[in-house]
Amino acid sequence: MPSWNLHAYHTKELLDNQELALCERLDSEAFKVGNIAPDIYVGYMVNPTTCTIAYEVTHCAVPQIIPVPDHSRFFDEFIESVLRDRKVPDALVVGAWCHLITDAYYNARTREHLKSLGLEPCRELRIKKQADFALFGREVCPAMEIASSDVVFDQALRYPQYPIEAVDVERSIEVFNTIVQSDTAGHVASNETYQLFSRAWFEDVSCGVNEVLARSMTGLLDRIDNK
Repeated sequence: MPSWNLHAYHTKELLDNQELALCERLDSEAFKVGNIAPDIYVGYMVNPTTCTIAYEVTHCAVPQIIPVPDHSRFFDEFIESVLRDRKVPDALVVGAWCHLITDAYYNARTREHLKSLGLEPCRELRIKKQADFALFGREVCPAMEIASSDVVFDQALRYPQYPIEAVDVERSIEVFNTIVQSDTAGHVASNETYQLFSRAWFEDVSCGVNEVLARSMTGLLDRIDNK
């Protein structure tokens, strides 16, 4: 999965998109939390938490190394039903959907890249993959922190897939803000190099992610406007 500094980059790209005007249409802090929400309980990013939930559940994915989340299933189960009732989905849920779109795009392209090299996904390659993702994330990480609020806590607690407790939201925001503070402005050591990918690969794939996210959000906003 992409590192949180990389999720921060794509989240800010969406919030800064003037055509979407998301800051005028949804709670931006809840949307930011949503963009990290699927990772909160998997046990990798935030410790301790009140519980642990398998990645395959939080990301609607088939169990495998470098899994590809099923963001369409998430949309159908947790957003489409709200739209059918002529209501507006919570910003946190929309953010989580964007997180799954991002993970799915990166992981699918990663699997394609490994196949082109004649490599099969394995634990060793996953570790190298995560190191490369973290490196690129540090190169593009924006100065964007998350602020907690009653809206954030309320939306987290009624998150439709499973409730996210306030204490876990607070810890996650603290972890996210620490990462952003550390990585902002391209905080990269001179001896760091890519192991599996290249800067050009990441530039191409990240551009594709931004395009898919913008297109997906445009479609969702059109549905909301015409509800």
